[in-house]
Amino acid sequence: MLAHRRAALWSAGILVVAAATLSLAAIVTTNLSDSLPPTSAPTRSQFPSESDTGVPAGTILSNYSGPCTIDKSGTILDSQRVHCEPLTIAASGITISRSRLGPINMDGEHFSASIVDSEIDAGSFIGPAIGYANISLLTSEVRGGQHSVLCSRNCLIERSLLHDQSLPAGEARHNNAFLSNGGDNIVIRYNTLQCTPPDNAAGGGCSADLSLFGDFEPITNVTIDDNLFRATPGAFCLRLGYDPSKTYGSKTARVVVRNNVFERGPTGQCGTLGPVTSAPSDLDWASNSFDDAATLEPP
Repeated sequence: MLAHRRAALWSAGILVVAAATLSLAAIVTTNLSDSLPPTSAPTRSQFPSESDTGVPAGTILSNYSGPCTIDKSGTILDSQRVHCEPLTIAASGITISRSRLGPINMDGEHFSASIVDSEIDAGSFIGPAIGYANISLLTSEVRGGQHSVLCSRNCLIERSLLHDQSLPAGEARHNNAFLSNGGDNIVIRYNTLQCTPPDNAAGGGCSADLSLFGDFEPITNVTIDDNLFRATPGAFCLRLGYDPSKTYGSKTARVVVRNNVFERGPTGQCGTLGPVTSAPSDLDWASNSFDDAATLEPP
C-alpha cells in the first residue's frame, strides 16, 4: 500500500513548499518532469484509494479561524478543518497539510501552494475543487466540484485520488477529474483518476478522466505517468489536446504518456467510445495498458 510512503512524501512535500517559498521563479521556469526527484512507482494493485490518501488516521483537526483569503506568503495550515467556500490563495509558498476543506481558488501569477495529505470536498461548487496554477498536490483526496483539478500551468498532481465530481440534475456541466484548457509544465503521476457523473437530460456529463483542450492557450510540456484511469461514463478516459477546431488545438506539443493503466469497465474500453483520443503528432507514448495487462497501442 501507499500508506508506508507517507513519511517520505512529507519530506517531498516540504521540499516542494520550500522551493515555492524561496523562489516562485523555480516553479514557473523549471520543467517539473525534468526536476522532480525519482520515486518508485506503485505496483498495479497499489494505486491511490480512500485508504491511503487524505488526512492520516489519528490526526486531530482544529476548526480554522483565519481569513478565507490567505494573502500572507509562507502561511501554513496544518491539521485544520476549513469551512471557507472557497479558500482563496493570494500569496506564494502556502502549505496546506493534513486538513479537510472545501474548494481552493488560486489564480495569480505569483500565487502558489502545496497541498499534502489533505481532503478537499467541493460539494456542488460550480468550478474546480482546486484551481488554477502553481499547485503541488500530494497524497490527497479530491471530490466534488465540477472538476477535481483545473490547471493552467505549473502543476504537480501526485499519488492522489480524484473522483466523484458534482453534476446536479438539470445542469449542463461538463466534468473531468483533471482538466487543462491550455497550459504548460504539468505533471500528473501515480494517481487514480475517475470522472464519475453519468450523463443527465440537460446534456451534462463527463468529458474524460483527464482532458487537455487548447481553448485559451496551447497545451505544452505535459507528463502523464503511471496513473490508473478508472472506467468513466464519458466518451473517453483521456483526451490529449489535439483538436484543430479549438483556438490553440493544433499547437499541442511535448506530451508524454507512459506506464498508465486503463480500466476496461463495462464497455471494455474505459470510455464509451474508447480509451484515448486527440493525440498530437509528436506524442511520446510508451508502456500503457488495460487493467488486464493487454497492451494499449498508441492512438
